[in-house]
Amino acid sequence: MTPTIEPEVAQGNWLPIPSTGPFTLVLRLYAPKPQVAKGDWKPPVVSPQN
Repeated sequence: MTPTIEPEVAQGNWLPIPSTGPFTLVLRLYAPKPQVAKGDWKPPVVSPQN
């Protein structure tokens, strides 16, 4: 899955954010596997796309 995170309405998996100022991206995991709890698993890097 590749979500789009931007203030303008986009197609597909779109997450709205403010058009100005900072925002915080939070990853919520339900029933995580032991690797998450031990700190062995890291979430994918979020990178800007132009």
